[in-house]
Amino acid sequence: MTRVGILGAPRPAPQQRLLGVAAGALVIALALPLFLVAGWPLAGWAAAALLWAGSIVHIRRHRWHATPFDIVPWQLLLTTAVVTPLAIIGEPWPATSWNVRALALLFYSGVVSMALAYWASATAGRLLPAGTVAVGLLATPVLSISIATAWLGEVVTPSLAVAVVLILGGVGLSITAAAPSPAPGPTPSPRSSARRR
Repeated sequence: MTRVGILGAPRPAPQQRLLGVAAGALVIALALPLFLVAGWPLAGWAAAALLWAGSIVHIRRHRWHATPFDIVPWQLLLTTAVVTPLAIIGEPWPATSWNVRALALLFYSGVVSMALAYWASATAGRLLPAGTVAVGLLATPVLSISIATAWLGEVVTPSLAVAVVLILGGVGLSITAAAPSPAPGPTPSPRSSARRR
């Protein structure tokens, strides 16, 4: 029988937990110098990570009264109402040239990269364990790196290659942890064993 953790995901074996902790520590060790050099606030990124994890758990635990597809327009309207005043106050007024390219980019940013992405993420969060969704979403940078390398000709640095290997390793550990264990077969009774003899 598969043991289930507090987030609804199958509980990994001790070896998988040790590998997960070691991979996470290595990722932090690789990312920490970049944060220090760039001067990015570690507390802000930590808070963002906690909010991201909380949203995945909330989607999994929430009692839904509508589908994610029905909620997407309202989410975008609420986001627009909150972000627009902040952008007007904190950012300079942009000099935008409205043309077909700008409208196409706006359509892609609003419909494809926001609405469809949220719908797909929320649907996966409703159907899959929270841990599996969290690790699966980490494959997004791997796809982005592959497209940037093949399409834009960007160079893959050694640290970037190590990060990709760690992400794929985490996805592999999540898949193996979520694999169902084979059900035990029926135990033969003493009478049936005696008859076979």
